[in-house]
Amino acid sequence: MFFIIVLFIFIVLFYNYFWKRRNFPPGPPPLPLLGNVLEFDHQEADYKTFKKWKEKYGDIYTFWASEKPFVVLCDYQLLQDTLVKDGETYSGRICVGEFNPHVRGGEFGVVFIDGDLWKEHRRFAIQVFRNFGMGKNVMEEKIQLELGYFFEDIETSLSQGENIQNLIPKIEITVASIINQLLFGFAYHEKAEVEKFTKIKETINKHMQIATYPGTLFAMHYPKIAPYLPILKDRYYGFINGYKIITEYCKEQIAAHKAKRSTDAEPNDYVDAYLREAKLKGKDSTFTEVQVSTF
Repeated sequence: MFFIIVLFIFIVLFYNYFWKRRNFPPGPPPLPLLGNVLEFDHQEADYKTFKKWKEKYGDIYTFWASEKPFVVLCDYQLLQDTLVKDGETYSGRICVGEFNPHVRGGEFGVVFIDGDLWKEHRRFAIQVFRNFGMGKNVMEEKIQLELGYFFEDIETSLSQGENIQNLIPKIEITVASIINQLLFGFAYHEKAEVEKFTKIKETINKHMQIATYPGTLFAMHYPKIAPYLPILKDRYYGFINGYKIITEYCKEQIAAHKAKRSTDAEPNDYVDAYLREAKLKGKDSTFTEVQVSTF
């Protein structure tokens, strides 16, 4: 029995510290299952941890988040040679264990998918946003219009005696309105719309806070196990609930577009263009409502 335990420990250590790292650049030794996430000092900026690793391991190194390796480039010329000059080779996306099939019911969205599906939808999105003026004067005009609302809001607050203002919420509304017009065709100007934005923003903030927790990536890798681990259970369900709220918001916007959209009209936003493309390509294409509602 003792021999079996020693052999098991040896195999785990051999795999974790040598075998799985053999084809990667050097880096900090990872803990089994957790990786290097405990080395991040969340009391200060995370970049200091990366800076420390760069000083120790050089301009290219590997760190591990759970069982997922991340290769970090810290040299400008190296970045140019890889991500710019040979960008297509390094355009792959991160895929997180069983998260997609277990939580989403399949490989959907654009953030956590890879391969032909991601390339097809990335290409479509870029084309749509270019058609809507991305990088052109028409986009600049939309930004200037929203800045007009931004300064008008500041003037209104000043007229009401608010000489000291917190500009962060106003900037957030302005940026969100620009993005939302591209995605869903409307800005956050009315009170009800602002309240809806505030709710979804709080959900996203909480979602991202949970995502940075050291155990979250482990939970995403092993979603069938995480709900049964007391230390991860609350984080896991918090992450899933945040994902569902954001997805439901997207589904509401899609349903509203379907209800009012004219089949012959030119698309006014990304969802309009997507629904039109889905109809043109037919039921056997990858352009589905599940795909467009999933981030």
